[in-house]
Amino acid sequence: VVLYAAGILATRLVGQGILFPEQEDVSNHVRNIFNSVPQSMFILFKIMNGAQSDADASAVDALMNRIPAFKFAFVFFLITSSWTLLSILTAVVSDNMIHTTSQQDKLLQIQLAEETHKEHIRELTALFSDMDADEDGTIDKDELESYLRDPDKSAKFTQVCRVPCADAMEVMSVLSHGSGSVDKARLIECLTTVGNPVTEKAIV
Repeated sequence: VVLYAAGILATRLVGQGILFPEQEDVSNHVRNIFNSVPQSMFILFKIMNGAQSDADASAVDALMNRIPAFKFAFVFFLITSSWTLLSILTAVVSDNMIHTTSQQDKLLQIQLAEETHKEHIRELTALFSDMDADEDGTIDKDELESYLRDPDKSAKFTQVCRVPCADAMEVMSVLSHGSGSVDKARLIECLTTVGNPVTEKAIV
């Protein structure tokens, strides 16, 4: 937009001679390099990138000598166009960085959740192995009550199972369906979902 607006101004003011109607005072080459909007935009683009030819540079110097105020106009154009280009590049790079960082954060969260889940399973497995006094692979009411009588073990149970000791027997009753004992694998499966949002899969 900046380049297009500058091209229009250069064509009107220089190429069409609005600034200097006395054609004899201005070189034809100065007017010719700004004789159309596309040509003016191309010349200004080359000036932005420092790629103007010697003939173009001499024509611009002649224009500035003829109208010194054009020096300020060119400085303003170069600063404005450079800042605009820099802003666009910065926005693109920032957007890509934000998108990449967001994807990395999501991946790290998934990995962390998976590691946390595995660690919780290991802790529950160790806890119930310690609780299973007869090593039959199940936890019954007597084993649970015996384990919870020890204050240290009771505190560990609450921390690992994420269930208050006061509710432990009720949880055992629900999971055992009145049989009085629960398979360790079943206990671990149920307790790893404690605190997770309720889903249709969890209900089933």
